[in-house]
Amino acid sequence: MENAAADNMTDYLDDLQNCRDNSLLEELDELNLSVLYRRLLENSTAYMLMCRCGLEPDEYFDPEDFSEVFNFNTPESAECPGRGHTGYCRKRFERHRIDRPKPSKANSHNCAGTGK
Repeated sequence: MENAAADNMTDYLDDLQNCRDNSLLEELDELNLSVLYRRLLENSTAYMLMCRCGLEPDEYFDPEDFSEVFNFNTPESAECPGRGHTGYCRKRFERHRIDRPKPSKANSHNCAGTGK
């Protein structure tokens, strides 16, 4: 996850720099913004990929692993992680042809919008 996120980080950060006005991200310098955004992108992408592979991501992640999302507190800044995450995941799915497994009753609570 780390290498893949780093490959696209420049594009995502350029986008984020343009939409962080009036958000909690506004006061962060470039290094701290990069660290925060990269951690959020890595964790959210790993969580979703684990779901797609039929794993139980709740066994690996805690709510604190996604706490950076609260810094994206304006409509403009809130769109940035979604665009980065969606674009990154689309590339990974296409490259590896990952299809979402049909959820079983045992793990249907995960990755269906009711968890993280």
